[in-house]
Amino acid sequence: MVSHNKAYTMWSDDQLASKSVEIYARTGNTRQLQLDVVAAKTSVKNVTKSITFEPSGDFDEAPMEEELELDSEHRLISTIAKINPGPDWFSGLNSYSPVMNGKWLSSFTVNSFPWDAGTVDGTTYTFDNPVSVPKVNIFQYTVGTVPENGIFLNTLRDDVLPVAQWRCDFATEPTPVQPRVCSEGGETKFFRYNPKTGLIPENRPQDCFWLSAQNSKVQRRHCRRNRSFEPLPLDDTLLAMEACRMTCDTCP
Repeated sequence: MVSHNKAYTMWSDDQLASKSVEIYARTGNTRQLQLDVVAAKTSVKNVTKSITFEPSGDFDEAPMEEELELDSEHRLISTIAKINPGPDWFSGLNSYSPVMNGKWLSSFTVNSFPWDAGTVDGTTYTFDNPVSVPKVNIFQYTVGTVPENGIFLNTLRDDVLPVAQWRCDFATEPTPVQPRVCSEGGETKFFRYNPKTGLIPENRPQDCFWLSAQNSKVQRRHCRRNRSFEPLPLDDTLLAMEACRMTCDTCP
């Protein structure tokens, strides 16, 4: 379980599994995942894990070893749990945000479903399955994607039920989410006046700058999307920090 910002992705259903996710989904080894977290540097705030467990009945719990820390710059949670035994099946959350209407949730409970890492063939709870050739993007098991044997389907075979549930409670009273601080780079403005036309502002994409989690450092990132192709009134010309806030979601 990792708390992070948008610059970090543990896994996603629109891409191939990373080497670390492939290793974990196949073997349960977390070492490469941990190295990825270290390499992510300030994109990750905190990480914690639970012990391996085997359900003794319909349900069982595996408490996390440590509390997971989040802040306004790291408001996303990603998790992954190997389904064992199995080819490369797992369950988890991808960039879940425990924020609603600008406020932290005091608690949340989220179900997660079975996923396939797309790296190994297999249709049953077994090890030593052949490598997928070619590998495919990570995908969720649904009625339309489960193997022919119907694994993961309910008894009516018309739905795939969740295989895990993630439950969190804030250890302290959550404070309102603080908006990120934006900073305009240099004297650039998102709209500049065209000397040939005089008073009509042109819509030109500019570079954006905004503060990272460490207030002493400013990360340079680029916003090359236009806010609008329609001219704005002279008194409504926007600074780059305001336009990029809207178009590139750099700030709430």
